[in-house]
Amino acid sequence: MERPIPSKVIGCERIADGIYSLSIENSLERNPEPGQFMMIWNGENEKPMAAASLTGEVITVTVKVVGPFTRALSKVRKGELLGVRGPYGRPFDLSFDRPLLVAGGIGASPINHLAHRMVELGKRPEVLMGFNSREEAIYVERLCDLAETRVCCMDGSMGMSGTAVDNLPPLGEYGCVYTCGPELMMVSVGRRAEMEGVKCQLLVERYFKCGIGLCGSCSLGKLVPCTDGPVFRWDQLKDTEFGDFRRDSCGLRVDLS
Repeated sequence: MERPIPSKVIGCERIADGIYSLSIENSLERNPEPGQFMMIWNGENEKPMAAASLTGEVITVTVKVVGPFTRALSKVRKGELLGVRGPYGRPFDLSFDRPLLVAGGIGASPINHLAHRMVELGKRPEVLMGFNSREEAIYVERLCDLAETRVCCMDGSMGMSGTAVDNLPPLGEYGCVYTCGPELMMVSVGRRAEMEGVKCQLLVERYFKCGIGLCGSCSLGKLVPCTDGPVFRWDQLKDTEFGDFRRDSCGLRVDLS
């Protein structure tokens, strides 16, 4: 297993309610592709993070405070060191034209990286972003400046009312749907894409400990998301427990429905 590379914190700023943008010196031997993840170590614990953006020598990740580790990351300051290793996993397949990118909540972070990479490649992505409320909306201005972007909020406080699934356009005109967000949202997007005969790629979040397929903590049926994924096609996931349950840090089942 690779050792974490000491990487200097460039800055950390609050960008939404309980959500922070953490910029780190890029000390990796190769850049993460959209959909891949890095393991970030703060001296006490280590968690997977996907890049939100990659600019020059700086990698930005998005931190949503949900527990002790993310709370500690949200409080790091410029000049401090974090350990970073990776990147790991299978990235998105960017070969399709007419892409539709569907983000839910914190899933807007890797979708931001994906959209920028697609534009660099001459693609013309369309983006649909769904949030609970305006207070949780992230990367909206950046994506609106970059691509045709629509935003919706559950409480109607920004853009259209309802969820991203409620506001999905007809999918037949797209070459591929790319999605990241809450698991039940992605299941709905995958099923819609299948019904309308469109390919769909999903960025899956599971409990990654090693990040290289050794520990099995992230197992999804016969799939090992940290190495087989974390990006999967819908046809790979539709007959698994994806959308039904997941495992916590102790391996205990957590029902999603």
